[in-house]
Amino acid sequence: VNSEISKQNEDLDYIDKIDDPYNLYSNIIEEEIVVNPTKEQIQEAMKPIKQNHLLNLKKSLLIYTSFYRIGAYVALIIGFFYLNNNKLLDVIPYLLGFLIVPIGSLLSKR
Repeated sequence: VNSEISKQNEDLDYIDKIDDPYNLYSNIIEEEIVVNPTKEQIQEAMKPIKQNHLLNLKKSLLIYTSFYRIGAYVALIIGFFYLNNNKLLDVIPYLLGFLIVPIGSLLSKR
């Protein structure tokens, strides 16, 4: 395998050597093949990869409860109340404004 890698490195031109100096994108896959694996090696290979679900949940909760996101929703709700109290909120034209993009994408030719 080492002779194949060295031969492949000689075949590379200067640009390829700059783009991939450590030969990460070569077609030759270097894997150590174990002919007779032991019981411990088999058990280690069959173990599921542990995922830290609590850490992922904590990170996602921090993102969902960020100040900017909550502030934007509060500003949106206050804006709706302001427009409704001053009789400036018309729901039908507001919803039709949201429907322009989906209707336009349905009617446009691809």
